[in-house]
Amino acid sequence: DLTVADVMRHWEQVFSLSDATPVAEAITRVAEHQRSRVPICRGETRQVVGVLFTKDLLAVRWGVRPAPPRLKPLTRAPVFTLARRPAADLLEEFRARRTHLAIVVDEFGQAIGLCTMEDLLEELFGPITDDEAEARAEEAEESAEAARVEEESAAAAEAAAAEEAQPTRSEGEDA
Repeated sequence: DLTVADVMRHWEQVFSLSDATPVAEAITRVAEHQRSRVPICRGETRQVVGVLFTKDLLAVRWGVRPAPPRLKPLTRAPVFTLARRPAADLLEEFRARRTHLAIVVDEFGQAIGLCTMEDLLEELFGPITDDEAEARAEEAEESAEAARVEEESAAAAEAAAAEEAQPTRSEGEDA
């Protein structure tokens, strides 16, 4: 029988952040790693204290939600599982809890890996191709580009307005 250990990504391959990471730095690092969910650990340990959803971080970035001083208020409760657990049982828990990520821990509660719904489905049913996901990714890139252009336009308009407000010297005036 297939176990979570057969499917999980080992911790050395997992992108995670410390709960002490400033929110601005987290925004940058999550964008670099392009993950939708990120384990948040206590300090530099493997003790996972929450899971950060990128959409919650984006809400801060776009001003929809106020920025907390630390990441903890943005995190959600992690789902933990043991490596020896049957993979089919974890898949059923994912469906029941409507979640997509579990932290795989050892008997001492230290993270040893991570397993996602996608990992399980691909192992059980083969590679997943998602044309809709590609379309959503393209749409997100276009939205990000539009937001960047809008920010640059607003900054340029502000600079032009500030320049216009400056008194001008007429020809022949000495400085």
